[in-house]
Amino acid sequence: MGYLALAISVFMHAGWNVALGWIRRSDRPVSSTADMLIAGGLLFLPIAVATWHFELHALPFAAASICFSTLYFALLERAYATAPVGEVYPIVRGSSPVLVITASAILGTTIGWTRWLGVAFITSGVLMIALSRARPSAPGITGGRRSVLWGLTIGMCVASYTMFDGVGVQHASPIAYLITVMGGSGLVLKIRDLARGTPNTFTLRSLPLTAAGGTAMLGAFGLTLVAMTQLPLAVVASVRESSIVIGALMSRLLLNERISRQGACGIASVLTGTIVIGLPA
Repeated sequence: MGYLALAISVFMHAGWNVALGWIRRSDRPVSSTADMLIAGGLLFLPIAVATWHFELHALPFAAASICFSTLYFALLERAYATAPVGEVYPIVRGSSPVLVITASAILGTTIGWTRWLGVAFITSGVLMIALSRARPSAPGITGGRRSVLWGLTIGMCVASYTMFDGVGVQHASPIAYLITVMGGSGLVLKIRDLARGTPNTFTLRSLPLTAAGGTAMLGAFGLTLVAMTQLPLAVVASVRESSIVIGALMSRLLLNERISRQGACGIASVLTGTIVIGLPA
């Protein structure tokens, strides 16, 4: 059961990122990030209510996480509209643990040599992608340095909300904390869309995609939590990062993105680094 939950979560996480890239490049977007997050929150609400536990101590951490999560989704929308998903996604996934490790080291935490080896692999991979001569995969979609800029910026958001979540979830049940943060981010993004006068894309026709996107966004994290209760953390961390390869392959097949040979080597190096970081210290 643990391996099945982990495998599904990996495909879900890569899948909703590729789907978001497709939506952002569509002439007529069929759904919005805000609607998908809100839909996901509503779908998971019954489970959250049944297992509800949310202490007052979790509130400031959840609020901070909502701020960084909202920024994460907003930047991700912009990134996938201008850069290849197959390059941005691996950098986001790989750079966030590097930033967390670096911050921990600065704060005085002892970091094992395997962690620093993983950091070296990821850094090398990012540099390879930055220096690759990526060809435009579609009008206005250019990789290389643009992918690295977006990836590192968004990775900082991931590292930030991860550190807040690590403390906040200790004072709340995981699903209750999850829908509070993700649903809160969805509401903030919805308010942004209304303030901008963005046309409403939520219709009965878009309902299946909206529900599927929301389920994938929240389900990927929820299933990872299930896997963590049944498998060693090192196994979960290592297998989860296979989404880097799956995301790159899905973007090639579904978005017709072309990634240079050097860029592909960089993605492989980032994947290697994330797996090494997940190994026991």
